[in-house]
Amino acid sequence: MVESIVEKVQSYIETAKKNAKITKDMCHQAIGSLDLTSLNDNDTDEIIINLCKQARSSTVPTASVCVYPPFVQTASEELKDTSISIATVINFPKGEDSPKQVYDNTVKAIQDGANEIDVVWNFKAFMNNDVNTANDVIKSCRRAIDDENAKDNKNVLLKVILETGALSEMQDPLAVYQASLHAITYGANFIKTSTGKIEKGASLDAAAQMLLAIAKTYNDTQKIVGLKVSGGVRTCPQASEYMALFQEILSKEIPSNPISIQKNTFRIGASGLFKNLVNELKNY
Repeated sequence: MVESIVEKVQSYIETAKKNAKITKDMCHQAIGSLDLTSLNDNDTDEIIINLCKQARSSTVPTASVCVYPPFVQTASEELKDTSISIATVINFPKGEDSPKQVYDNTVKAIQDGANEIDVVWNFKAFMNNDVNTANDVIKSCRRAIDDENAKDNKNVLLKVILETGALSEMQDPLAVYQASLHAITYGANFIKTSTGKIEKGASLDAAAQMLLAIAKTYNDTQKIVGLKVSGGVRTCPQASEYMALFQEILSKEIPSNPISIQKNTFRIGASGLFKNLVNELKNY
C-alpha cells in the first residue's frame, strides 16, 4: 500500500505540472478560493481594514480574510454586508495549547464573528506517536464549533492545520496521508497544509497525500472535505499547479467525481498571491 500511494503521488504531481495552465478563468477561480491572510506580529486595525478592502476590491471577492483573533471583530464589521467569510487561527502556530484553551478560544472567536476556524492540531504529539493527544485538540475545537452552531444556527467551518512541513521529517512516507485521515475522522471540514510559520510550507507532495485522503473519505462515506494549501504559495504558476493537482487526483480517484474547485472545497491561504493574480488578469 505504501509503495502504491507514493507512486501515485509522484505520478499525479508530474501530470498536474504538465496540465497546469494560467488562464483568465483560473485566475478568477483562484481569487474566489483565496483566504486573504494577515498573520503578522505588527498587525493593527488599520492593516486589517485595508486587508478587508482588498478582499472585496476584485471583480470576484475572495473566499475569506484570515486574521488573528483580536482582529475578528474589526474584520467582521468591515465585511458584514459581503459574501466574504471571517477566518481566524486557534492554537497557532505551535499547536501546544490544552484542549480547554482551544475550546474557550474557539468559542470566543465565533462569538466575536468568526465563521471559519483554522486550528493547529498538536503535530508534535503526532510526531511522537501520541495520536490521542494530537487528536484531542481537533475534538475540542469541533465540540466548540458544534456547540456554537447549535446555539445560533450557524455553519462555522473547521479547518485543521496539519503542519505538513514538520510531518515530512518523519520516517513514515505517508505521515501526511495518515494525519489527514485523523483530522477528517474527528470532524475537519477542510484539511490545511501549513501555518506558514516554519521554514517548509505547502508542497505538491503533501497536497497530493491530502487529496488522496479526501478521495478515500468521499468514496467510503460520501463526505466532502476541502483542501487548503498555505505557506509559500505566492505566484500564479504555483496556484495553477495546486489547482491542476486538485482536479487531477479527485477526477481520477472518485468515480463520477462531484468535487470541483469552489469556495467550499478548495482554498489557498496567502497574501501576496492576490496582487499577482490581479496583475495577471490585466493581460486578458
